[in-house]
Amino acid sequence: MGTDFLGWVAAAALVVAVLYLLRTPRRSRGRLIAWGVVLAYGAALAWLMGSETLRPLVVRGDWMRAGHTAFGLALIFIGLGGFVYGGMSCAARFMCFSADEKVQANLVVIQNRQHYTPQLVRAARRENLRAWLGCFYPGILWLFLGLGMIGIGGWLVK
Repeated sequence: MGTDFLGWVAAAALVVAVLYLLRTPRRSRGRLIAWGVVLAYGAALAWLMGSETLRPLVVRGDWMRAGHTAFGLALIFIGLGGFVYGGMSCAARFMCFSADEKVQANLVVIQNRQHYTPQLVRAARRENLRAWLGCFYPGILWLFLGLGMIGIGGWLVK
């Protein structure tokens, strides 16, 4: 069994854990286990960043570059967390989008448009579009913030 296979298994476990976190209630034992998987994956990633990237710089005595690299890796790690949180936020809010009562009422108007005035149908479509875009708003900000931090951290690490 090679390390590539174990890497794929760990990545699959992380994906399953994140999807489980999206779908379970706030307090459950499975949710605690899923957070444990996410934290273990993050700790392994942090260990690899330190041992593969920082150690050679410290051994060489290049302290300035090691400091930039450490700060850049921290920014990348925090940016990755923001990016994942933004994606989870978008997915969770999108899953709750169709359960909104106002959206359901607007869907009835849109589906039975022959019984309603064109202005009412247009307003229902506009409200649903606004609600749909509102699902992504906070998550998209976190996604872009995370991407920006990853970019700055990558520039520092070079």
